[in-house]
Amino acid sequence: MKEKMNRQAYGIWQTMLNVALVRAAVIKYQKDHNFSAEEISKETNGQLDRGFLWIEKLV
Repeated sequence: MKEKMNRQAYGIWQTMLNVALVRAAVIKYQKDHNFSAEEISKETNGQLDRGFLWIEKLV
């Protein structure tokens, strides 16, 4: 996972945490503003694919 994050310029844990919080906030916004289940799933899966394996729990 470290290499996957480094390739995305998230080599510093504080940066990775900040980005994870923003990405989780996007999904939370989608859920709170009646986005379709498909859109929410697409965003969530995109974050999982990027290596944010904890995104669902963070949301």
